[in-house]
Amino acid sequence: FEQGDPIAALAITAAIILVLAEAARDIYLRLMDAVDPALVSEVERVAAHAEGVRRVDAVTIRWIGHRLHAEVAIAVTDDLSVVAAHDVAGRAHHDLLHAIDRLRSAHIHVSPMDEAGTDFHAALAHHFDEPTD
Repeated sequence: FEQGDPIAALAITAAIILVLAEAARDIYLRLMDAVDPALVSEVERVAAHAEGVRRVDAVTIRWIGHRLHAEVAIAVTDDLSVVAAHDVAGRAHHDLLHAIDRLRSAHIHVSPMDEAGTDFHAALAHHFDEPTD
């Protein structure tokens, strides 16, 4: 069969192109700090279930090489001391390190949460407003 070699070469070339395209897509997504949305949800779930956490306000995860780094904003009751709030953050951090594969570090920001719904970051809000055109 004379056409066997060229057909096999085309099939191999197509397979290489498909593998290359998938690898290029994965590399591009990593460069753009993309992570699986399910991973973000898992970090939220783990942090929310840490003892003392009343609410998870924000989660950001990014790849740094082959390791993950997370930034998590949590809320705790406003009657906690600084030491107690720090302990809550430490528990959340510890739980995340055990639950999330490849997570090597996490920055946990703690905010107070009161019954009145006070925005404790109101003084900073104007720094994050979207500019209007």
